[in-house]
Amino acid sequence: MYNMKEFNVRHVQHHLADVLEAVERGEKVRITRRGKVVAQLGPPEPESATMQWPDSEARFKRLAVHVKDGIPASRILDEDRQERF
Repeated sequence: MYNMKEFNVRHVQHHLADVLEAVERGEKVRITRRGKVVAQLGPPEPESATMQWPDSEARFKRLAVHVKDGIPASRILDEDRQERF
C-alpha cells in the first residue's frame, strides 16, 4: 500500500501507545497475526458540521400532485396502493 505501517499482534500488545500515536498523526496501521492481516487502524472520519435533513418540501410537492379536491388522503393512499398490485 502507500507507506502503511504493519505490526504483529505481539508488538501492538506491548507498544499500543506508540501505535495509537502513529494513528493520531494520520497514519494507517495494519495488524497481522501469523503473517495475515487481521485488522487495520486509522484515524476517524471527520464529522460533518451540518446534518443532512430530508428535503420535506420537495417530497410534499411530489405528493401534492396526487391530492384531489375533497378526497381524504387515506383514500388516495389506498387507491395508490391498489394500483401497484
